[in-house]
Amino acid sequence: GIWNMSTQNQLSQQIAQLSRERDEISQQLAKDQKLLAQLSHERDQVSAVMAYGQGQPRELQGTEVAARSSGRLYSKVDQSSFVLAVHNLPGLEPGKVYQVWLVTASGDRTSGGIFSLDSQGYGWAVITPPKPLSEYRSIGITIEPDGGSPGPTGPRVMGTSL
Repeated sequence: GIWNMSTQNQLSQQIAQLSRERDEISQQLAKDQKLLAQLSHERDQVSAVMAYGQGQPRELQGTEVAARSSGRLYSKVDQSSFVLAVHNLPGLEPGKVYQVWLVTASGDRTSGGIFSLDSQGYGWAVITPPKPLSEYRSIGITIEPDGGSPGPTGPRVMGTSL
């Protein structure tokens, strides 16, 4: 009888543990599905901009901080958004991200958002600036703290005039 009660108690504990693990897996699955939906939406935006973009993409060159890096800027015909694709950027230490800056003729800088890289140094971002791209003089990319900065604080790694 004691052995039976002990076995039943162990079984109840295992069932409770499995239930907690199932709940954790369900929560992670919901997060993953949300991320996949977001990535699918971004992929659709990237495809639309690259397929129906205006003219030739603009080339971005790396600075001395990232001399082997390059990138391209693809804009929608109405210039309401654009896709930035970069490659060969150096990996970042934990707590750092790349941030895109849009620079007006007067030198004002507006954040275009942040992005990260895959393990081969490739990254991309869909950016919707507050003004048409034609109203900016240049674009730059800097290294910033995780979450981005209100203004550039890190080294400029890539950019181009527009």
